[in-house]
Amino acid sequence: MTRWDWQRLGPASGVVFVGLAVASLAVSSLPGYGESRSTLTAYFLQHHRRGQVAVVLEGLGLIAFLWLIGTLRSALRVRGQDHLATIAFGAGLIAVTIGAFDTIILSALSFRIAEDAPRLVKGLYDLRATASTMLAFPLAALTAATALAMRRGRLVPAWYGVVSAVTALITIGRGGALAHHGFYSPGGDYGLITSIAILFWALTTSLTLAFGGPAPEAELVD
Repeated sequence: MTRWDWQRLGPASGVVFVGLAVASLAVSSLPGYGESRSTLTAYFLQHHRRGQVAVVLEGLGLIAFLWLIGTLRSALRVRGQDHLATIAFGAGLIAVTIGAFDTIILSALSFRIAEDAPRLVKGLYDLRATASTMLAFPLAALTAATALAMRRGRLVPAWYGVVSAVTALITIGRGGALAHHGFYSPGGDYGLITSIAILFWALTTSLTLAFGGPAPEAELVD
């Protein structure tokens, strides 16, 4: 397989990320964030293996996402967008860090905490909700920087820049979704809309980087 072919395979990490994220959500089927401590404790006691499988899937998903933002950074730098590439990659790393923290909490809840220290379950679950909400800010920075860089570098068709910009607007609104109940709560429908937007962005990023133009390494060859 040639180097050019490997450059084409890099964007596939976004497709892998989306698949793992959907699989993790389907496997875990976590309770809502407004549930009582007794309900949450019972869930993690009865479905701890399901939670552990979800943790593994989330961990693999973080690796795939890291690979995607690395591939994106390289593509942006090749087109002369070094500054925006750095911002996008840095924001992506912050998102991966918060995502890892979120996964660590889920791992702890699924492993022993629900059995050994049930009084901590509700507090840790609420902390996970806050972390998932704060995840919106670096993701918004990532997609906004990508939108600007793609437009300036003309790396892909114009519609992808629009997708990135709209995703950034949707996602940054998620950062303040801390209502106790309803549409704008951490477990509300706005959070679902944001998750769908991010997954769609990751999928379109993979496809546009793979098929939107010459591979970065190919363009460096005279």
